[in-house]
Amino acid sequence: MRSLKVALLLAALAGPSCARHSQERQALIDFFQAARLRDTTVLANMGTATFEPRTDGVVQQFDIERVEEQEARADSGRTTATPGAARTFTLRESKIVTVVAQVRTPGGELARERLVVTFERPQGERWTITQLRASRISPAASSAPPN
Repeated sequence: MRSLKVALLLAALAGPSCARHSQERQALIDFFQAARLRDTTVLANMGTATFEPRTDGVVQQFDIERVEEQEARADSGRTTATPGAARTFTLRESKIVTVVAQVRTPGGELARERLVVTFERPQGERWTITQLRASRISPAASSAPPN
């Protein structure tokens, strides 16, 4: 009976950590898969950022380090074709997602890279990936054992 209680406690503690950042994680999985396949149609529907396998490599796996919600900003909307129509403003939300990724470079070696991904959306609409910046992580800077 005690082992059952311990198992239930461990499952309860693990649940929230697995669910943390699940929306961002799934979007990034879809993005990196489409990038690997060079599926420009899917990528265009996901946003304006690119991760080109021929120059940037292919993301093998990744972990989300942090998600930073940004302050919403006013974004001028489209005006109608009617002369004198008032310009509408909407709130544009954004968040910065920092990822540590294992990337297979175009040369074939594995490298650890820090990817800083910007997600944006007009309030109430779907998130899109609008920017991705990558920087190589020095092997000496890592505390993780080499693979």
